[in-house]
Amino acid sequence: MHFDREQKAMYTFTVYAFDGERTGSSTIKIIITDVNDEAPKFNDGPYLRVVQENQKEGAIVGYVTATDQDEGENSIITYSLLQSAERFVIDPNTGLIRTSKVLDRESDKFNNFTIIVAATDHGGKNSLTSSVEVIILVTDANDQYPYFVPKVYEATLLECTFIGDHVTTVTAKDDDEINTVNTELIYSITSGNTPRRFRIDPDTGLITVAHRLDYEKEKRYDLYISVRDKGLPQLIGKENATVTVLINDCNDNSPQFELPTYQGDVKEDVKIGFVLIEATATDSDIGINGMFDFFIVDADENYHFTIVKKSSLEQNIALIKVDWRLDREKQNQYTFRIAAKDHGEPPLTGYAQVIINIIDINDNGPIFVPPDFCGKIKEEFKGEQMVTTIEVNDPDDKGSQCPCDFEIVDDPSKMFYLEKTNINNKAIIKTTSTSIFDRDMPNQQLYVLRVSAADSGSPPLKSFTYVYVEVEDVKDNSIIEGGLLNIDLNAYNGKFIGGRIGYVYINDYDILLDSDHLIVTSGNVVKSKYFTIDSSGMISATSLLPLGEHELKIQSTERKVNGKTVFSKVIVSVKEVTEQATKNSIAIRITGMQKNLTCKEIPYPDMAPFLAQLLNVDITQIKIFSAIEVPSLYRGVDIRFYVRRFIESETEDYLLPIEIIAKLTPHIHEIERFVGGQVHSVGVDPCAKEPCTVGFCYNDIFASNQYTIVTDKNGIIPPKPSARIFISMDVHDVAVCVSEIRKVDLCKEGPENPCLNGGTCYPILPSGYRCKCMQGFDGLQCQLSTRYFEKDGFFLLKPISYFYEGTISFEFSTLDSNGLIFYHGPTISDSDNRNKLLDFLAIDLVDGKVGISISQGEEKIFRKIVVSGKNLNDGLFHNVNIFKRGK
Repeated sequence: MHFDREQKAMYTFTVYAFDGERTGSSTIKIIITDVNDEAPKFNDGPYLRVVQENQKEGAIVGYVTATDQDEGENSIITYSLLQSAERFVIDPNTGLIRTSKVLDRESDKFNNFTIIVAATDHGGKNSLTSSVEVIILVTDANDQYPYFVPKVYEATLLECTFIGDHVTTVTAKDDDEINTVNTELIYSITSGNTPRRFRIDPDTGLITVAHRLDYEKEKRYDLYISVRDKGLPQLIGKENATVTVLINDCNDNSPQFELPTYQGDVKEDVKIGFVLIEATATDSDIGINGMFDFFIVDADENYHFTIVKKSSLEQNIALIKVDWRLDREKQNQYTFRIAAKDHGEPPLTGYAQVIINIIDINDNGPIFVPPDFCGKIKEEFKGEQMVTTIEVNDPDDKGSQCPCDFEIVDDPSKMFYLEKTNINNKAIIKTTSTSIFDRDMPNQQLYVLRVSAADSGSPPLKSFTYVYVEVEDVKDNSIIEGGLLNIDLNAYNGKFIGGRIGYVYINDYDILLDSDHLIVTSGNVVKSKYFTIDSSGMISATSLLPLGEHELKIQSTERKVNGKTVFSKVIVSVKEVTEQATKNSIAIRITGMQKNLTCKEIPYPDMAPFLAQLLNVDITQIKIFSAIEVPSLYRGVDIRFYVRRFIESETEDYLLPIEIIAKLTPHIHEIERFVGGQVHSVGVDPCAKEPCTVGFCYNDIFASNQYTIVTDKNGIIPPKPSARIFISMDVHDVAVCVSEIRKVDLCKEGPENPCLNGGTCYPILPSGYRCKCMQGFDGLQCQLSTRYFEKDGFFLLKPISYFYEGTISFEFSTLDSNGLIFYHGPTISDSDNRNKLLDFLAIDLVDGKVGISISQGEEKIFRKIVVSGKNLNDGLFHNVNIFKRGK
């Protein structure tokens, strides 16, 4: 039987003895004696113990405990270290582990150790041993000072750096255990930050701008940065970091003029280039930030002044010069600002005000108000008659104004005289006492006098006007006859708006068609659903009036006993003027017409065959459909017409306006002789006056259903058998300003196809198009892009619309050293400057170099610029680009 003392150390039982009579018993105890068969056992394992670094030698790490179920000497345990890591010892009796040296996490490069502890009993030769692992964690002590890496920093800032902007980031390290308070650092600026221009984030070391910098006051900062940790005890870095911040100049100072306001006086006849004012400016910044250029802002639209630097050595002094002819009568004072704009980024600008007072000279004669005068006198009146009072104003200063000397310089009849008044600028026109007028006699219905007025300047200036004297009728003839009235009515897109179209025509020597002398009855008009007529003879048409010819018969009766009754005929011809025809029309603008806009004075209808002859087309191809007065011009009128390309064409195929203008321009003087006035322009170009402040301008035609009645001139002696009324459409040329270039439409069919000369259009998404061209055509829209000429050759292009900003580009090749290459502007001589629009651009070769001539105003002044460089008449192609910026 095997006994295990550790399982059961003693057995107890009772023994019985029986002799037959009696029974005896005895308790027997058997004690099992120990043999050393149990090794010591550790209560736990492996063990985890913690000790802080930097403790003195012998610092307690902790106990380990083992037990032995044997007894006596066999149960007594001795502890020892089988593996001590050379840093620990153990009490053999108690199992207490201590350090054998001072531990340092940072030097040892370890933060934990594993040792083996053995427990051996005293079983003599048969002693038994057990072992266990003990893991010892060395905890961190705040024994490491934080330190900067690197220690020196440098940053460069512009003085205009914003508050909060990054300067640099300082970095420090702490070799204590990471992610503990021992390595959590706090940064601070200890010195050099006066007066607190910078701040540092205490947690990250990020240095930012805390206050506005000023290069002119401080150009360098040396900041000293300290660092400390959050451990206990708190340790402060032994060395500070140095941050050097260099401040560079920023463009934070705008140029400043010496004076806030400059003022100058100049005579209006001063020559172009005259220096009015010297203005000095300074800039506190340095280098490029302190360099500046001068400009004129808020300038008048004609740019009468310019500003330049005085010289290369005195670039801070500006000269304000006269750059355009001055006229005190148009403007007696100019107020604008000048600017000095530096070269910094972003540039800064300083301003000063300039006031220019224009001093008057006697350069204007008296101005008649109105430009001409009308008066009426009675026929058969005996004695003087007052005709009219003439009046002048003189825009010059008082020293050159009236009293004025008036004189009738042309009076073929010798029947009028001039009487001065007590008012210096007025005079009276009267008939002589012996004059008697009879308007029924030829050439005695209207008298035209030419009158002059001279001012009191030295030398005096003289102006002229006309006085139109009309002889009023006295009813002294009994002859009254019917007449024929032709009314040419032009309907926009075939629709007449409806309304009055004119009075019936009576062939009367005394021209008294009114309700006091005649009563008009309707004749066949009463049955018409398109026309009505009132008792005064005014004919009206409804809006239902169809195209074609309509004949009316009108009955008129004198308001007297046995009054005569006559019949008149009215033929109304209604013709359509389409929108397409209107868009292809042009207007001849004429000035100096008679005071009333009449068919005779246009003249109409004789002008159509005259124009047909000039254009070398058939009379049926021309249609005059509008004649409207131009209030802005002296007795101005626009006569508008279109020209069909083919005789009696059913399609709307018209000569282009540019074609008509090109053909009529050489005949300006013939047209003037025919109409009896001055041709202001062939074609009206509203964009020529540069109305757009930005973007570009294009001309358009505005047509409406409104109309004007243009009557024939009555009162001819003897009366004519017929008269004519012209119903003129109200059509105007207008300037349209567009702020940006319009996108080209996608491909369209028919005449609006952007690809010319049989080219095929392909749309390009999202917008635009591309043209595939036939052979021989290589322009973007399949147009011819190259022309070849002999010396006298040229070709005509559509005039360029006015652009606020734009570019003209072309290439040329020639062997000639001199000659005109490109011209844009008037094509006729304008010796009397009637149009007041002399803008032109000419590009030519001058001894092999490109020359540019340009005029941009109302005076005959232009600038000639010759581009330097090599000669370009070498037979090679050279590119020319002309850029325009502003007016």
